[in-house]
Amino acid sequence: MDCDLPYFEYLDEVIENLKNYDLVTINRKIKNSKNLDKDKNFYQVIRLNMSNLFGYLTELSLNLKVKGDTQAGLKAFKLDKEILRKKFISKYYFFDIELIHFFRKKNAKIKLIPVKFKISNNSNIKIFSIKNFSYIYELFKVLFKY
Repeated sequence: MDCDLPYFEYLDEVIENLKNYDLVTINRKIKNSKNLDKDKNFYQVIRLNMSNLFGYLTELSLNLKVKGDTQAGLKAFKLDKEILRKKFISKYYFFDIELIHFFRKKNAKIKLIPVKFKISNNSNIKIFSIKNFSYIYELFKVLFKY
């Protein structure tokens, strides 16, 4: 779960679905999800478009079947010996991609839950930051590894 708890109200639903699924994740881009932002500011428009672009590239590269939402911020999964031994390479934001890919490769049962959401103005991701290059580098490391 993201540290700012934006989807806390869905936690019980996510946990309840773990009875029947191996991985449960909220998804902002599936049918019945809704962006509640009426008037998006410049930052929100840029973040949304960047998210869509990276999500599309990731989906195209790895066929995750999550409609491009790889960074939704709330997910739960069943632990087993295989995942405990797994060496994830992501240090920033792309653990989610590796996790979804891990479960897809196992043909595990995955549940996507639609949500109502807003695009935060208080993210530690800044549009014009040199640190973004390290995020992009890590994304490509993850994509090329898989």
